Amino acid sequence: MIEKMSFINVVGMVRDVEAVMKTLISTGKVNIVKSETGLKVIRDNYEEIWGVPSEFLTDTMKHLGEPLEIKETEKKLAVLMEKLSMDNALHKEMIVPKLTRAKLIEDVDQIYDKFALLNAKINSLIETYAAVNRQKIIAGLEEVAFNLKKFRNLSHFDIRFGMMDHEYQKRLELNYENVNALVFRLSDHDGEPVFMVITPKVLEHQTNALLRSMYFKPIEILWEYMDYPKVALKMINDKLLSIQDELADLGTELESFEEENGELIKKAYTQLQLEKTLDSVRTHISCTGRHFLTCGWVPTVEVENVKKALNAFMGRIYFVEHSEKLINTEKVPTKLRNHPFFRPFEALVTLYGTPSYREADPTSFLAISYMILFGAMFGDVGQGFIFALVGYLISRKKSTAVSGVLIRIGLSSMLFGFVYDSMFGIEHLISGALIDLFNNDALEHLFLRPIENTNLVLMISVGAGIVFLLVSFVYSIVNKLRTGDIKEGIFGRNGINGLVLFCGLLTLGGMTYYEAPLWSIRIVMAVLGLTVLLLIVREPLSNSLVGKRPLYHEGAGAYYMESGFELLETFLSMLSNGISFIRVGAFALNHVGLFIAFHTIAEMIGTGAGDVAMFLVGNVVVIALEGLIVFIQGLRLIYYEMFSKYYTGDGKAFLGIDVGVTIERQTDYR
Repeated sequence: MIEKMSFINVVGMVRDVEAVMKTLISTGKVNIVKSETGLKVIRDNYEEIWGVPSEFLTDTMKHLGEPLEIKETEKKLAVLMEKLSMDNALHKEMIVPKLTRAKLIEDVDQIYDKFALLNAKINSLIETYAAVNRQKIIAGLEEVAFNLKKFRNLSHFDIRFGMMDHEYQKRLELNYENVNALVFRLSDHDGEPVFMVITPKVLEHQTNALLRSMYFKPIEILWEYMDYPKVALKMINDKLLSIQDELADLGTELESFEEENGELIKKAYTQLQLEKTLDSVRTHISCTGRHFLTCGWVPTVEVENVKKALNAFMGRIYFVEHSEKLINTEKVPTKLRNHPFFRPFEALVTLYGTPSYREADPTSFLAISYMILFGAMFGDVGQGFIFALVGYLISRKKSTAVSGVLIRIGLSSMLFGFVYDSMFGIEHLISGALIDLFNNDALEHLFLRPIENTNLVLMISVGAGIVFLLVSFVYSIVNKLRTGDIKEGIFGRNGINGLVLFCGLLTLGGMTYYEAPLWSIRIVMAVLGLTVLLLIVREPLSNSLVGKRPLYHEGAGAYYMESGFELLETFLSMLSNGISFIRVGAFALNHVGLFIAFHTIAEMIGTGAGDVAMFLVGNVVVIALEGLIVFIQGLRLIYYEMFSKYYTGDGKAFLGIDVGVTIERQTDYR
């Protein structure tokens, strides 16, 4: 069903505008629209609205001013949440509508500055740890009884340490006679060999060129840790332990920081998303010198909840609710509310178009008819179970309309599969099991196998299609009369007159087939003649009934010529609509025929492995290929044979703005 909507105007002091708007946004129940609509309603109905300032009748409106920039604050919050491994969940219960943007920016800056200072200390220690840890490269000199500090600032030699890949080490070894330096392999560091290179300073330029060609990665030596190798290594290890202790202390401090500020960061993130949402609707708010006006659509059942949310401002704001009937400049948005069983099929309805506010919601009819059509065309217990299982597995990860539809059409396929006596393409398996279980051959009559009852299956398909078309006529009549369209609702091809014509043609066909008395056939033909006449003159007739002039929109001659072609199209479409449903039976037969083909191939192979392979391949092909085709054909029947009769789908979806959802994102989504 389509929820009843109310239009609300909220008027208040400019100083409260941001707090009021944040409260409205936080409810998630208001579809905010441009305030020009609300302003017109106020001006048209001012005498009936108590308390609204008269300045809205005369003053020039302007939009809400530009806010403080929050991009830098957003970046800081992103850094905090990434470093502290926090998710992007919204916590609407933490929202404080009266918290100003300036205070939010100040709070985030304070938290970020504390974190930045702590993080800088940690990063500095990590860098120091890495630099000190690299000094362990002298481990290869541990047995040397020489003070390494003496290597510093030599007069005639340059000493450096570094790493290179194993590949370049081999190249160096092969060309060692061309190297103007002493190269000592010391140890490995991070999986790469470490070398000490001693070269005369007069040959330093050539050595540098060689090392660059070998992608030599120099390691900076911290000479304050250099001594006799054993002493130096002890100093290095002691320093590393000291740094680890400091890092542990800072880690504890970071945990304390997260405990103290984690909730504040969550609150700030949610508040920031609220500010971004507010920015997206600023142009929808009008202001005078002292007051502001905002307006929007709210489901009527939620109006009281929205009022309660604004209780803190009552006495300083005017909250005015209007019936949607007062609004003639704004299309009323549509919000669907269906039983949970039918809800996934709303996606198939909106795929065609959003229902207009005054249309009957076709979701439940679509759900029932689509499940019947899909199940009838793809009836198989095993394959239907696969569809339902896939839908269930998808819903376990994320509940979506797709998963819901798959589960339901899978169950429908299983039901029809039982009637068709088909399990993974194997017929007589279900019936055989039941007959053996209950020892009753009469159970055989419970099943309707398409390949054995071809004519009956095709007749049932057309019959079911006729029932669906009759229901479509009823929907069309209701929709047309709801909008006051007498011309199409009563006299049109999809109105009451069209329904009588369709039923009359069916009756005439049945009476002719069963050779009914001639007088009864003449009565039906007379009724058909009357419906045809009404169909031809529906425009002048409906205009005369409502007193509308002129009777003909484009002249009598052009109108009647067009009516003649429309009449021919009406008869052809009524014939094609009914026959189109024969494809339901055809696909039921095709489903069986495909498996007969796979069974035949398996018999030609003549091996057990071949039988199994063909069984698996056949089911995969049928589930993937035919399942997709049937899915599309079912939609085609729904959209072109039924929706085209009664459904316009030109409505505007209700988009309740919420925290973290902007007007732009709503538009893109829709």
